[in-house]
Amino acid sequence: MDTKEFLFRLGTLEDLDQLVDLHYKSFTPDFHLAMVLGKRFIRRSYHWFLTSENAFVWLAEYNNQVVSMTTISDIPYNRPMLKHSFFAATLGLLGNPGILFHKEIRSRLYRLITGKREVMELQEDSHEIAYLAFIATDSSMRGTGLGSKILNSSEDICLKRNKTFIRAGVYRQNIASIKMFTKVGYKKVENIKNREIDYYQKYISKPQ
Repeated sequence: MDTKEFLFRLGTLEDLDQLVDLHYKSFTPDFHLAMVLGKRFIRRSYHWFLTSENAFVWLAEYNNQVVSMTTISDIPYNRPMLKHSFFAATLGLLGNPGILFHKEIRSRLYRLITGKREVMELQEDSHEIAYLAFIATDSSMRGTGLGSKILNSSEDICLKRNKTFIRAGVYRQNIASIKMFTKVGYKKVENIKNREIDYYQKYISKPQ
C-alpha cells in the first residue's frame, strides 16, 4: 500500500475515541505500565496531548479511520500529563488496589508520579528537545512503512515548534520499536541510564 493514500494531520478531540482504541490494540501493560490504571486514565492522557499547548498528536488516517499516530511533547510530559489525569488515576488505583502490592509495578508507578525518570532526561539543551511518548500503528497496516512515515512526517511539526532533537524512551524488550527508530535515524543516547528503558534521539533540521 502506498503511503500517499493516507491523510497525515494533527489530531483533534474528535479523534479521542479512535486514539484510545488504537492504543489498546497496540499496547499491553508490559510496554505501557499506566494501562493498569484503566481506560479512563489512558483517555485523559490522550486528552492532555490533544489539548495542551505544550504537546500535539500527529496521525495518519485511512478511510476516515486513525491507523497510525504518535504523541509528542515540547516538555517532559509525565508530571503535567499526570496532573491533568490525576482524578482518573486515583479512580484506577481505587478500582484495582492490588497493583500496589506488586513491587515492580509500585516502583514504576512511583517514578511515573514523581517524575524521577524525567530528571535523568533533562540536559542543558532540553528546551531544544521534543519528547515522543506514544507511537502506534494498526496491525492491519504493519509492513507498509507507515510507522516510519509517521515519525518522519512529525519532524516538520517539531521544527515549527523550534525543536532540533526528538527523543523517545523504548523498553529494551521492544525490539520492533528499536528497529523502527534506528531505521529512520535515531541514535541511542548512551549517557542516560535507566533500568528498563533505553533512549533514542534524532537530530532534525530544515531541508537545505
